Amino acid sequence: MICFVWELLYTAAWYVRYRELRNFLASYLLDFLHKGVFFHFWFFGALILIYLVLPLIRRFAADHLTSYIRLVLCLGIILVLLDISMLVMNNQYLMVVPTSLRIWNWLFFSMMGGLLQIKQADISSRLKAIRTPFKIITVFISLLIMLMWMMIIKEYIGLDVSGSSAYSCLFVIGAAVAVFMVLSSATVQSKWIGIISGWTLGVYIIHPFVLSVFAEYHPSFVSGGSLENILFWILTLLSSALIVFVMKRIPLIRVLVEL
Repeated sequence: MICFVWELLYTAAWYVRYRELRNFLASYLLDFLHKGVFFHFWFFGALILIYLVLPLIRRFAADHLTSYIRLVLCLGIILVLLDISMLVMNNQYLMVVPTSLRIWNWLFFSMMGGLLQIKQADISSRLKAIRTPFKIITVFISLLIMLMWMMIIKEYIGLDVSGSSAYSCLFVIGAAVAVFMVLSSATVQSKWIGIISGWTLGVYIIHPFVLSVFAEYHPSFVSGGSLENILFWILTLLSSALIVFVMKRIPLIRVLVEL
C-alpha cells in the first residue's frame, strides 16, 4: 500500500509538471526490482519473497532445529565466501542480479533473525550479567567497524559499497547479529526501543531523498574520505529521523512513512 501511495503521488506530480501520463503500473512493479523511481522499495519485493517461504521456514525450524541451525551457518559462510571472491576478483558479479531477487541474502538474515528469536531466552540470560551501557557501546563499535570497512573497500579497492551490495560482508553480518542480540535482551527493552523501531521504516523511505540533497549541495561528503563518508551517513540518519518525526505528527502525511 505504501509503495502504491508514493507512486501515485509521483504520477500526479509528473502529470501536473509535464501534462502527460506515465506508465504507472510498470514503474510500480519496477520499484520492487530496484529499477523504478523509488528504487529503494526493492526491500518490499524481498519481503514478499520471504513471506512466501516463511511458513516452510517456520515448519523446518520447529521440526528440525539442529538442521535449521546448520543451514543458517552454511548460508552465512556462503555469503562471506561470495563477498571475499568479489573482493579478490575486484568484480561485483552478483550485482547483475536484482537486489530483491538475491534470495540467498534475505533467507540468511530472516532465518538468522528467527534463530535468535528462538534462542531469545537463552541469549537474555547470558547477557543479563552485562551492563546495558556496555551492550550499547558494543553495538556502536560493531557498526563503526562495519562503516570503516566499507569505506576502506570504496577508497582503496574501488568497489561499490552501496547498501544493496554490502549485505554479504562479514562485518555487516556481525553488526546485524550484535544489534539483534542486544535488542532481544530484556534488559534494554524500553519505550524508546518501541518508538525508534516505529521510525525505522520511515527513515528507510526518506533517506534516499536526504542523500540526494546532501550529494548535490555537499558533494565532498560523497567523494571524500572515510571520515567524511561516516559524517555523511550520520547526518543522513539524523536528518531522516527528524523529517519522519515531523511527518508522523501530520495525520494525512504519516501514511507515507507507516505501513
